Amino acid sequence: MTKFVVALMFCLFAVGAQAQTCTAVKFNPGESGAYVQGNLPPESLDCYTLAVRPGQNVFIEVVVGGENVAITVVDVADARRRFDFAAPSSSVEFRVFQMFRSARAEDYAILVQVE
Repeated sequence: MTKFVVALMFCLFAVGAQAQTCTAVKFNPGESGAYVQGNLPPESLDCYTLAVRPGQNVFIEVVVGGENVAITVVDVADARRRFDFAAPSSSVEFRVFQMFRSARAEDYAILVQVE
């Protein structure tokens, strides 16, 4: 039983260590879109959140970055460069990452718009 508890504790700490804080995407007053930019080191990801109304139309696209840069929108779809969807809830989380293993970092810019 003790070995099981120790193994469980290691699993819980490992999951907690992987948790990542997401950056909120904010629009300037009166605007409905913004660009987010970053640099992806190998085997990492950047996480963003967007506050919206459920059902609001959201558009997200990689506009600068090599073919290896991809986005996953949580609860919508995985590993694409362009999304156009109705928000499933009041918060949209998306992650930017390199699709295939790479030895070098990759710059990117993402266009985020809501209607």
